[in-house]
Amino acid sequence: MLKGKKALITGAAHPQGIGYAIAQKLAQHGASLVITDLDAKLLAETKETFEKSGFEVYTSQFDVTDFQETKSAIEQALKDVGPIDILVNNVGGSYRVSKEEMAYTHKELRPHAFTGILNIDIDRWHQLINVNLHSAFYVSKLIIPSMIERRYGKIINMSSVVGRKGAPKEETFTSAPYAIAKAGVVALTRQLALELGDYNINVNCIAPGLIRSGRGQMAQENMNPEDYNAIIRQIPLQRIGEVREVADIAYCLATDMFSYVTGQTIDVNGGTYFS
Repeated sequence: MLKGKKALITGAAHPQGIGYAIAQKLAQHGASLVITDLDAKLLAETKETFEKSGFEVYTSQFDVTDFQETKSAIEQALKDVGPIDILVNNVGGSYRVSKEEMAYTHKELRPHAFTGILNIDIDRWHQLINVNLHSAFYVSKLIIPSMIERRYGKIINMSSVVGRKGAPKEETFTSAPYAIAKAGVVALTRQLALELGDYNINVNCIAPGLIRSGRGQMAQENMNPEDYNAIIRQIPLQRIGEVREVADIAYCLATDMFSYVTGQTIDVNGGTYFS
């Protein structure tokens, strides 16, 4: 269904990550891939693995928080592989507390376990806003002109459940600046949808909850079991999600099955949040 389409997915080299699962899903349905990541070693390993599966893969290693570096890399990719049909702004990340902090039995004993507005330092604030929000803006700004020229494109941004409802102080594996940045991704999605509708470009967003990605597994392994089980009990479906369940949504948004859907944020969280 995606045969002949080119898909660029940022931050997609980690084999346990959502971006990797999305790239794999799109390739299984015929798309050729442009995968980016900061980790050159993982990129090389992912390229080798995907090519063994018969996927067509182009990789590019760069720092999405640096606009000039991103610009050079994207321009080179466009020159090498041609216009992009599907853009998945997947790259992101949150401040993570240490394993020792997560292991404390009592919440009151955790030193600064939650990173909020009052205890975030300025450098960390800029880091989180850059990697989660500015990166999506940078890459979109560079890819969109060729989509406008061909009057076709699918843009899929990755937000988070905390971008929808905020980051509770009890959740030690996320942070307030991360929630704010991911809320900005939702706003970016809506704005781009309004600006690009005339050009037959669909722009949508996915907001995952707790997913069994590398980060989700880290939370499960490092948290106090009582705290982790309490989180699971708050999820109506009584489990965490799988990366393939996020990839399935991304695949649908990348096809023309959802051609009349734009500006939307799709919540994939087991019922933790809905509007």
